[in-house]
Amino acid sequence: MARERRRQPGRRGQVRDPRDRADVWNGERAGEDPERGIPAVLPNLIEELQGQKVNGFGLKDGGCPIGTVPILRTNPNSHWGEDAPPPQSNLLNCVAGVQLNNDVSNNNTLFYGATGTLVLYKPRVYNDNQYSSTRIKLSYGDDSLEAGWMVSPKLFNDTEAHLYVRFLLAKQGGCVNLQCPGFVQVAPDAPLGTTPDTYSIIGGQQRFWNFSIEKHKDDGNWWLNVAQVNKAIGYWPKEIFTTLADVANKVEWGGQVYDFGSTDPPSPSTLPDMGSGVKGLYTSRSSSAAIYRATYLDENYVNVALPGNPTKVMNCYPNYTVLDDGYSPDFGRTIYYGGVQDK
Repeated sequence: MARERRRQPGRRGQVRDPRDRADVWNGERAGEDPERGIPAVLPNLIEELQGQKVNGFGLKDGGCPIGTVPILRTNPNSHWGEDAPPPQSNLLNCVAGVQLNNDVSNNNTLFYGATGTLVLYKPRVYNDNQYSSTRIKLSYGDDSLEAGWMVSPKLFNDTEAHLYVRFLLAKQGGCVNLQCPGFVQVAPDAPLGTTPDTYSIIGGQQRFWNFSIEKHKDDGNWWLNVAQVNKAIGYWPKEIFTTLADVANKVEWGGQVYDFGSTDPPSPSTLPDMGSGVKGLYTSRSSSAAIYRATYLDENYVNVALPGNPTKVMNCYPNYTVLDDGYSPDFGRTIYYGGVQDK
């Protein structure tokens, strides 16, 4: 009997025409920030990388001129900048995911990257101070970086799922996308903040984006690629990090929901959805959100499927749960996660 989860993931999520939305895309030249140790991006590097079109992502007019990149205009009052990141101890900060640590149980493995196929949904949030995201996250100590998709009305001025990156630095905070100097975008036609044109249907056709984060040997920077083929969106310069400058000792796949502005904890009726809004359980695999083909990059730069005993993180159980469904030839290592809905 066929297993319940053997629905085929659908085609990659495409990007809707930004001119059909109220968003404004500005072509801006990548710059430098000497105070943070971020070098200028050489024009020849930008031109070389811009020759690599990202399939499944694209502005209708072909993107920005050589040497510039598209910047999504976000809410300037979102308070997600370097000087005012979301608080680390808040009324709601829930994670449901699978985590690998550099410890004896994992042969003291260090991580040089990670990959995953993130199924696209549009989870409900109930006020502008909430967000819901699905991500791949690498960290070492208090330094971390992550990439995935996020619903955040405060940041993006809507309730769509947006391509995002984020970094946090020890004692310095951090930010999302290009709100502060940090991530360097190089793709002129694959902007951060992009939204899919269609979303997955619970129990039906799946839409997804493929993510990979890799520490390049040549420049030492952490590079983000999105799509089934290896295409560069941009990178986190190694110079901005301290403990994460050379390698990661923790990697995580899963979802996160956040509420950092309420005066009272959210009631059960106003908890934000994570993923599809369906818990990651063995009995709900056909309905819950999924991350397929989860791998990490080892010291030999080989993509390795997750071992048999990673740590499951569920700090807001039973509202949000995760299921490590193991490995299959069709889907690779698969993680189901999410929760709430049914309000």
